[in-house]
Amino acid sequence: MRVRIKFTCGLLVSLLVVAASGCQSSPAAEAAPRDDEGASPPLARATRTLAYPGGTELGLSALLDKLATADAVFLGETHLDDVTHRVEAAIYEGLLRRRGGKVVLAMEMFATDVQAVLDDYTAGRIDEAEFLRKSSPWGNYATGYRAMIERARRDKLPVVGSNAPQMVMRKVSMGGAAAFAALTPAEKALMPSELLPNTKEYWQRFDRATRGHAGGGASDPAQMLYSGQSLWDNTMGWSCVRARERHPGWLVLHVNGGFHTAYADGTAGQFKQRSPGAKVATVQIDVVNDLAGVTADSDRRDADYVVFAQSRARGLDEGYHAITAHHELRYRLEVPDQAKGPLPLLIWLGSEGLRSDDGLALWEAGLGEAAIIAAVEPPYGQLEADLSRGGKWLWGDTHVADLSAMLGALAELRSYLQRHFPVDPQRVVVAGEGEGATVAAACILWGDELDRALAFAPRGYRKLAERGLPDDERADGDLTVFAADADATWWQQELGQHTFRKLQAKVVAPSDRVSAVRAALGLAGLTGEKRLSVVVGATRSSRARAWQALAAARVSSQGVAPEVVEVATGPDAAAKVAAMQLAPQARALAFAGEWPTEVEQALVARGVQFLTPELAARAGLPPAPGPFGGTTMLVVPKSASPETRAAWKAVAERNPMQRYGRFYRLELAFEDDAPSLADALAKMVAARRSNAVVVPAVFCAEASFMQALQAATEAHAGQVDIAWLPGLGGRVAP
Repeated sequence: MRVRIKFTCGLLVSLLVVAASGCQSSPAAEAAPRDDEGASPPLARATRTLAYPGGTELGLSALLDKLATADAVFLGETHLDDVTHRVEAAIYEGLLRRRGGKVVLAMEMFATDVQAVLDDYTAGRIDEAEFLRKSSPWGNYATGYRAMIERARRDKLPVVGSNAPQMVMRKVSMGGAAAFAALTPAEKALMPSELLPNTKEYWQRFDRATRGHAGGGASDPAQMLYSGQSLWDNTMGWSCVRARERHPGWLVLHVNGGFHTAYADGTAGQFKQRSPGAKVATVQIDVVNDLAGVTADSDRRDADYVVFAQSRARGLDEGYHAITAHHELRYRLEVPDQAKGPLPLLIWLGSEGLRSDDGLALWEAGLGEAAIIAAVEPPYGQLEADLSRGGKWLWGDTHVADLSAMLGALAELRSYLQRHFPVDPQRVVVAGEGEGATVAAACILWGDELDRALAFAPRGYRKLAERGLPDDERADGDLTVFAADADATWWQQELGQHTFRKLQAKVVAPSDRVSAVRAALGLAGLTGEKRLSVVVGATRSSRARAWQALAAARVSSQGVAPEVVEVATGPDAAAKVAAMQLAPQARALAFAGEWPTEVEQALVARGVQFLTPELAARAGLPPAPGPFGGTTMLVVPKSASPETRAAWKAVAERNPMQRYGRFYRLELAFEDDAPSLADALAKMVAARRSNAVVVPAVFCAEASFMQALQAATEAHAGQVDIAWLPGLGGRVAP
């Protein structure tokens, strides 16, 4: 006996709300942001700040008091986040007040070759249109950095463009030491006369973050000295030193991408090498979906202060602005009714094209009463080619954001279930298939809340190589990838890049999912001595594979070991059937008439039994969705034998749908006979019935068959609300 519960878990996803007129919009044309005062929510509710070492929580005012005692403050940011930019503006304003206006604002977003333009604008000698035309601002300038520039202009305060100019940097990074020595006097004035090396640890982190895609691939500081990354850090650190020299006693506030100053390295390290006596403070602004879920992590070492900013909106990127809104990540939960003691937990992420109820049915059969099952619904619902409702986990253009949001939501799901249900925390497994397997693997490779994952035949995984590698301090985990051929080769190479961590990861050949999951959950294997051959067709649709696996799991739950035998339909198929090794009892996952006659005859000669209309009726034909019932429209294919047609008619005459209620009914339609599907729908319309589900009387129909049925319903498309199911395989079992 199980308790069936449908739960939802909150997941944050980005909703794209404003499209720009082109790939980039003119910053001058964007609306100027209003002053932060009165913005919703106030920063006190949109941020949390922790001081390190130790992870002590601070308020914004206390943070400003501490920063005001520094000689230089480095703000590490993610460039597009709105709350991040509000924090930066607030820190700038707060430091101005505490230091009597003596703060130099330095910014990665402007290069040293536009310093004269910055000076002219903050002094009021040119207007904003000319400033924007000459300063090459970033695409998100109006929503990201304008507020700080305008604050400086109000009181004619200095702003320093700290970055290396693109043309000079490109020349040096391509030509190395010789090109650096050959710079013109004007070019030499734009960057330090001597380049200082970054640390070996910095380059190791850089290589993990870029995987060598940005000129990395080396951890030797001398080898990387003339790289673009080194020129950025050297020039920005040098610019801050020069700003402090030109404004003695002033505090320098530098805004840069977070990697440049993480662990007080990179740009911050360059500054400290050039100003060894200066007091430096580093601030990292991390964007998070869930402020309440932030933990102190007392061992964190990447910044003196970490400001966690709630993700709410972002600026222009690839032609879009975006806001962040809550979206429910749904899952179906099965908890044994008579749970005794802590139980293992399986979090299942099914293949793309399927839904959570498919996964729940599979594991209810495969695990019985031995585990708690949470089958997660893919966040992107879609209509599949076979007209069934399915889902997708990841999209190519939002792959990174999708995956990051999923990792956070799955961590919260585990936490929620452990708080409210008898979960054994030592036996929690996240497992998936297809795209769901890719997400499951990412939970171990990039997440830090789930400890063990099984990934069956991952799909959509190649974009994972575009992600940086995680910190070596991230929690360890156990990952098994079940893959073959080119997929296995790719995963072996990918896992080989994570060897700097104590990660238990391996790639193995595909195997039975139920057995593998049971073993991972610490459950006993299936020991039934009887065997049953389950004969399947050579289909490759996600739906057919899922239903075949479900049938095999149902056989296993009855103490019989399933042996899945695939039969292809070709000129020599009958001969192959005759030579097959089958168990004494064998079942075909098909109704008579679904396969070519000669193949069916060969199977029957081997003692294979086919599914029958009577078996389908006992299993329960699918009811029409909706609160008030409707009509199940069962379409018998033209390949069905006269005996099978007669059996379906006998089933329809007694209307087995009455088990669901008096408003449910069953109607037969025939692909090649009367009544046709169009006839049956016309009958419904005449009877003033408007809710139907159309189901072919096969195990699992091909997409082309379903689309032909849909074409036959076009005349009644506006009169009947039609749901589609591509067959009966989700209900019947051998």
